Amino acid sequence: MPFVFSAAAPAPRTTSKTVVPANAVTIVVGAGGYSPARVELRRGETATLAFSRPDARNCGGVVVIPALGVRRELPVGGTIVIRVDPQAPGEIPFQCGMGMLQGLIVVR
Repeated sequence: MPFVFSAAAPAPRTTSKTVVPANAVTIVVGAGGYSPARVELRRGETATLAFSRPDARNCGGVVVIPALGVRRELPVGGTIVIRVDPQAPGEIPFQCGMGMLQGLIVVR
């Protein structure tokens, strides 16, 4: 019996780009950790944090903000946007899923 093989070009993949507001605080996850690792916000003012991960040379595939109940996947080459509405002064730690990379949100 003859063997017939047909190969078609793969269907184009569509990817949606995350829209990052102009006033967002950009935090890059790299081999050395978060940059910046400390973000200062004002109490009562909603802020947008844009976490980006340009490459895979780190364990930053997940961003966790325990005090806010946030746990978000951060794919290589991707950006995630997290809105923060701090109502009280203090410190809000954030980290990677393994707890090795750490950062801090300081609310004044």
